[in-house]
Amino acid sequence: MGNNASAEGYINNTGSAANVKLVVSSISNGPVLPISNWTSTVDADGITLPANATTAERDYYVRYIATGPANAGSVLGSLQYAMIYP
Repeated sequence: MGNNASAEGYINNTGSAANVKLVVSSISNGPVLPISNWTSTVDADGITLPANATTAERDYYVRYIATGPANAGSVLGSLQYAMIYP
């Protein structure tokens, strides 16, 4: 879950730019993954751990969006999640 998620599932900007939020997707310019709804029942899109393997990788993409007239400044945010597998 996002450390500072908005109701829409965006990551709130903790930087100085106004009206800017961050969104996460599993492919470049793909559909937004609403992080406010990530729970243990959400599938980890694209992550497969084969039998006897000890590692797996998945890329996620972050881009920013304007939620109103944006102004210059920094854009900062963070995302933390845990993965549980049988």
